[in-house]
Amino acid sequence: MQRQYTEYCKRTTKSKNLIGVTCSDIEYSSFSMGAGEQRIFLILEKIIKAPRYSLILIDEIDLLLHEDALSRLLDELNNICNDRNLQLIFTTHSRSILSKDYIAFRNLYQTQEKTLCLEKSYPQFLTRLSGQRVKMYEIFVEDELARTIVEQLCIDNGVKPNVDIIKFGPAIVGVHSACGMVVTDFNNMDRSLFVTDGDKVHFDDDWYNKRVNKYFEGDDPDLNPKMEMALKLITRFNMPNNQVAPEEYYRNCILGLNRESLNEGEKTIYDALQNVVMPADTHDYFKTAIENLGLSLETGTWEIIKLLKKTGQWGQITERVQQWIDSIKPNIVIPEINNERQLPN
Repeated sequence: MQRQYTEYCKRTTKSKNLIGVTCSDIEYSSFSMGAGEQRIFLILEKIIKAPRYSLILIDEIDLLLHEDALSRLLDELNNICNDRNLQLIFTTHSRSILSKDYIAFRNLYQTQEKTLCLEKSYPQFLTRLSGQRVKMYEIFVEDELARTIVEQLCIDNGVKPNVDIIKFGPAIVGVHSACGMVVTDFNNMDRSLFVTDGDKVHFDDDWYNKRVNKYFEGDDPDLNPKMEMALKLITRFNMPNNQVAPEEYYRNCILGLNRESLNEGEKTIYDALQNVVMPADTHDYFKTAIENLGLSLETGTWEIIKLLKKTGQWGQITERVQQWIDSIKPNIVIPEINNERQLPN
């Protein structure tokens, strides 16, 4: 409570036994205490008087307490329980205490069929506690096309609600941003990925190594580890070495599909791409087709990516990004019900 108590005692009236405390030379009883202050003294008294090796259960330990008071109370309870070999189990709706490493957290998750007891704090739990969508990861991409591909991958893997996708512009900006994150924001390094298009200019590791090495020029002995960390933040789509722009390669992949196997809507997209021949800028393969279809850039890009997914090259193009998504997926997607310990409804 951020108060210096100097005395704790019991006070008896004709009808009640009250606790009394002295703080700053002022003595007062529980009649003058706030509900949270009373609760703290009640919990402390029960824990201190409990026999050694006791198991103690407290429902909603955070009830009536602000976050700072709860944090201080838990720290003190931890000390008492360690000294007296007590085991304390409590429920709480407070997400602020998740950082306390001496607490073994378990999450109760209600489904339509069962109540699950899960050891990991999935973002869905935090969303339920706060009422706000929790974004645990960030993927940075070059442009709208790359954003749509990554978004489709995230949707297919069930991780989109917890992944932000942010455009950064040219590949060199992404490389410099990754290097800057290593220098300034260590906390988000394992939660971020920078994806470049992997076109002809940026298709091999040598291009990235040179740019990262240039960013970290100097005699600092810590530079090599920082360079390695920056390179781990950067990945790319897999592209053939002889392609200039992703749009050209993706168009060729789509035109390799059997047109007769497509539905009418897909044939319309297919034909629009086929009718764009030798544009002045290879990036216009998609832009021109989308304009001819009368669609917005976002909608048209989505329709084209749906077709690209049907090609045999989709898995190869997205392989590196998919590997990263696979690595974070266990932290986001709740496992199958049958694989978890369950509590009865």
